[in-house]
Amino acid sequence: MTGYRVRLDPAGEVVEFGADVREATFSDLLQGGIHRVHVAALTSTGDSCAATRTVLVVGPPSAPSDLVASASERRVELTWSPPADDGGAPIEGHRVELAGSDGTTRQRDVSAATLSHEFTDLVNGVTYEAEVASRNEAGFGPAAVAAPVAPLATPEDAAPPEPQAPATPGGLTAEPLNGAADLAWDDVDGATDYVVAASPGDHEIVVTGTSTRLRWSTWRRGPPSRTRSP
Repeated sequence: MTGYRVRLDPAGEVVEFGADVREATFSDLLQGGIHRVHVAALTSTGDSCAATRTVLVVGPPSAPSDLVASASERRVELTWSPPADDGGAPIEGHRVELAGSDGTTRQRDVSAATLSHEFTDLVNGVTYEAEVASRNEAGFGPAAVAAPVAPLATPEDAAPPEPQAPATPGGLTAEPLNGAADLAWDDVDGATDYVVAASPGDHEIVVTGTSTRLRWSTWRRGPPSRTRSP
């Protein structure tokens, strides 16, 4: 025997090898395509009958389609569609990965029929990037990458707003009486009480509740006594 002749169909590619060669590699074949390989032995008196095998060329699948990430309170949910190209073999599963801006990573393997996954117990305000890759018998294909998202606290869990100082009461009037004065002013939204001060003397009195009238007596002698008007 002097060597071997190998023919690949349907490409029709023919390669001859020496008698000591026992393997051959053909590259750039179509994934999912069916090929036939014929191997004949060469001798000085002619060629043998060829041995024939049928080969299905399988490669990794393409990336999943339509990957979308959505965030809610401490959660990120992913949805996707199967790869447009399965690589010539059935999809066997998907790998889901989530990486946070805080350095944390999570990974889950799900079944071929599963086209969504939710990560829980995340940190609000941290940005997360998600990717999904599909797998067949040839291995994992390239990953689809979703736009970054960040879980945010719901309004019920958000910190209450800082209290704001009330507005200045308007419409202040003072009607002088004998040794006293009747004071009145406009109501202020959100006010729980009012502080009335007089000078000289640096006297103060607190009007609690929603009353907006005060009779201030003993104007010039020590702390004032008061009576409320409705």
